[in-house]
Amino acid sequence: MKQTLISASIVAMLSSGAIAGNIDTAIADPVITPPTSTSTDWSGSYCGLSYSSGGGTESSVYSGTYDYVDDTAIGGFCGNNWQRSNLVYGGELNVTAGSLAQYAGNHDELGTRTELRARVGYAMGDALVYGFLGYGTSDLTFVTTGTGYDVAGGTYGLGVDYMVTDRMFAGFEVSNLELTGTPTVGTGHVVEYTHDITVISLRIGWKFN
Repeated sequence: MKQTLISASIVAMLSSGAIAGNIDTAIADPVITPPTSTSTDWSGSYCGLSYSSGGGTESSVYSGTYDYVDDTAIGGFCGNNWQRSNLVYGGELNVTAGSLAQYAGNHDELGTRTELRARVGYAMGDALVYGFLGYGTSDLTFVTTGTGYDVAGGTYGLGVDYMVTDRMFAGFEVSNLELTGTPTVGTGHVVEYTHDITVISLRIGWKFN
């Protein structure tokens, strides 16, 4: 009889331990997996090519306002990005070759444009939406006389890049340049000319790292 009671007690104790173990397992803390970023890494240096269409106006108190002929041009760009979470920022050098000529007047020609830009954007998956501000320079030639002068001023715009592969991206951009210069015209008058240029560009580029 005593052995029977001892055996029953042992079985009861073992059963209680198993139940407690099951309870502990049931209330164990869940494993939390940290979220992973779905944004592309845009950091590093890059270079690329652009195909642009541009147009605009030239104006001054001396000659009035004239339209530029819409013209296409090729260009190139290089820059570097830094990234913090979804925020992407950096600098870029952009050069657009080719010239813009006027419809009327002296048929002046605006030459190659060079821009130094500061960019900031937001990465969303494989897309990067960005804006930029910068400083641009060019030169204008009076075709009738062969003389010219330098122009410079602010540049700004918006664009979007899309990562096609791990290294290659394609993009679309709209930019504006407001360039001014003060040539000597007529009988020695120094006149300020303003050139308001809008450029639409298709871009393709490659990341180096």
